[in-house]
Amino acid sequence: MFEKKKLAVLIDSDNVSAKHAQFIMQEVEKYGTPTYKRVYGDWEMGGSGWSTPAINYSIMPVHQSVYVTEKNATDLSMIIDAMDILYTGNVDGFVLVTSDSDFTRLAIRLREAGKLVIGIGEPKTPLAFTASCHHFCYLTQTSIAESTVDETEVRRAVMEYMQENEGERITFIKLNDMLTLKFGKINFSELGYKRFSAFIDSFKELRRSNTFVSLKKKKAEEPKPEKKSGEVSEEDIVAAIGRYFEENAPQPDNMMKIESYITSRFGKVDYSRFGSKRFAKFIDKHSEFCRKGTDITPSAQQAEAEGITAQIFAEEAEGYARSNSPKGGNVGQLNNYLIGKFGKDYFRQIGFTDFRTALDTVDTVIVDSNIIYLRSDEPEITHEEITTDKATEAVRAYADKNAPEGGNIGQLNNELMNRFGKTYCADLGFADYRSMLAAMSGVYVKKNRIYPAIVEDKTEEITEQEKTEAPEKEEQVVEVTVEPEQKPDMNMVRRDVLNFVATAENGGGLSALGKVLAEKYGKAFLKEMGYTSMRKLAGEINGIVIRNNKLYIDESFAEQTEKIEQFVIEFANSDGKRSVRALGIELRKNFEGFDFKNYGFARFTDFINAIDGVHADRYHVNPAKSEE
Repeated sequence: MFEKKKLAVLIDSDNVSAKHAQFIMQEVEKYGTPTYKRVYGDWEMGGSGWSTPAINYSIMPVHQSVYVTEKNATDLSMIIDAMDILYTGNVDGFVLVTSDSDFTRLAIRLREAGKLVIGIGEPKTPLAFTASCHHFCYLTQTSIAESTVDETEVRRAVMEYMQENEGERITFIKLNDMLTLKFGKINFSELGYKRFSAFIDSFKELRRSNTFVSLKKKKAEEPKPEKKSGEVSEEDIVAAIGRYFEENAPQPDNMMKIESYITSRFGKVDYSRFGSKRFAKFIDKHSEFCRKGTDITPSAQQAEAEGITAQIFAEEAEGYARSNSPKGGNVGQLNNYLIGKFGKDYFRQIGFTDFRTALDTVDTVIVDSNIIYLRSDEPEITHEEITTDKATEAVRAYADKNAPEGGNIGQLNNELMNRFGKTYCADLGFADYRSMLAAMSGVYVKKNRIYPAIVEDKTEEITEQEKTEAPEKEEQVVEVTVEPEQKPDMNMVRRDVLNFVATAENGGGLSALGKVLAEKYGKAFLKEMGYTSMRKLAGEINGIVIRNNKLYIDESFAEQTEKIEQFVIEFANSDGKRSVRALGIELRKNFEGFDFKNYGFARFTDFINAIDGVHADRYHVNPAKSEE
């Protein structure tokens, strides 16, 4: 037996289960006094169950984020701390609690420095590490004896623990750890229960939801109606649903039951006032809640229960792209897989409005059309430099080649992207592809096909005297272009409405706006878009206020837009990383509810390029180059 010494106890939570905590600390006492006690792990991901033992044995948890998938950042952090402690000279030995052979070199180095090295790990620990320690203890010796306990004492311990943590949801693991530390390993079958969860279900005072346990709350007296149905606002209903979950614990509950709760407070609510035909659509509209069939859950709770986080989403996307490398995988299949695993609103649970927006934030993958690749698999492609003349020539040639039937504009777009790159429209100064085609002479678009413009030959009859005086008029060809028939697109219409209202003096009239849009999209544009009136169309556009048949820009919307533009300009001119992804994250962080689609843009980069003084390519945001 070695002499009692001052020891540094360093625990690798990734490789050693928390159930061995009691044995580990008892084993350490055989060799000396622990002056340093640290356990290393990713505490944002739960620390592998070491949270409760760390508190009970006064072990300092050291958080280490995993920066790169499949890289053990915990090992590096633990090794660095061991060398720092070695150079302080405050300890006589080290206890390395791990089953990882990566610590072999560390153990040898500590021995060379004259320090006692004790290893504790599982039987799977490689010989290289066990041989490098003065003494190694296998965790098979830690089998916790199942103890015969009094059920009354166990029940009392559970209730005391839950009451001490009143108002909190306790995980099964945390509750079981508490009982194990107090009574040893309990065989619940001897108490008459198949498993631990069945034992918890037998408490009338407790409510169990998935892997969480909480105290049941006493039913409060039925409140009187807070407001009349006509006075209730959208915010009132959202707040009431939030209170419902607070009163009944944040777990899935029946939609009809929650709707009855709202009716009891406000009377029968007409949800069409808030742009929703029924209560289910109202719930789907708000990211605070997640609906699966007829069950509703607070989004934060749904994410916690199912384990979805931004990091897990990124890992799932990267893993899918990696499994389909190098050809890439279909994004629709990835979306279906994630829906099956985390629910259809999983992207809302991590703060995004749709699947594609969430996918754009994953910097290790790239999406081309409907195919997702690892960024490292993206082929190097050199594109021809775009000019207005080259683009016009290419478009006219395609229209001529496919005359008279007309060519598909989607196929044309693909050909132009292959030749000039995906950002060719923005490089030419157009917000989108349709706008570019509409601005080109010599062609016209009808529905989804492009045709050469109709050219009429008109040779004027002139006298010999006129020929002498103005020979250039001898023949004159007049080009007559058929007006393009644009199909109304909600993004384009949203921009048109915002521009119309912003430039109108003393508010723009609904009828005047209708005439402007009808001239551009045709008289049947409202019907094609699924609206029965201009008021309903304009009412669904964020930032627009309607008063007495006139349209105005909402003051708070205008103020926030100005702040957003200033923020983007400052970001583009700042030092350091200026990626499109980083800008998107910062905007959502600093401006609640920010969504570039509210301004009528299909892509985030189009929104950025619409701001004066800023230019964004596919990946980076920079100050716009001044034109000399």
